[in-house]
Amino acid sequence: MKQRDLLKSRVKRLLKEQKDMGQVSDAAVLACSVQVFVKDLAAKMQKQAVEGVGLTPVELKKSVLACGELYFLHEKVTAIDESDAKYHKPARGSKKRTLKAATKK
Repeated sequence: MKQRDLLKSRVKRLLKEQKDMGQVSDAAVLACSVQVFVKDLAAKMQKQAVEGVGLTPVELKKSVLACGELYFLHEKVTAIDESDAKYHKPARGSKKRTLKAATKK
């Protein structure tokens, strides 16, 4: 707790000393916002890929609709037709590959 208070007071002191600390351009804020948005979306898609669900437009649609923070995209993704066969991947077999070195022994 003591360390937290010390850190808090240090940050406050630095903010008071820096004259241009609160002056950030709109472009910098927008760039950071886009970066956070893309990272978040990529993390969700990576999670789906690891789970073996697949990365199709239908999965992207489900991910966006499940997230309340992406409400501004809901209108766009609802236009994705889920019945289109090209968006559905056949399930992959769960065969594990054997290493060549292991098969030689």
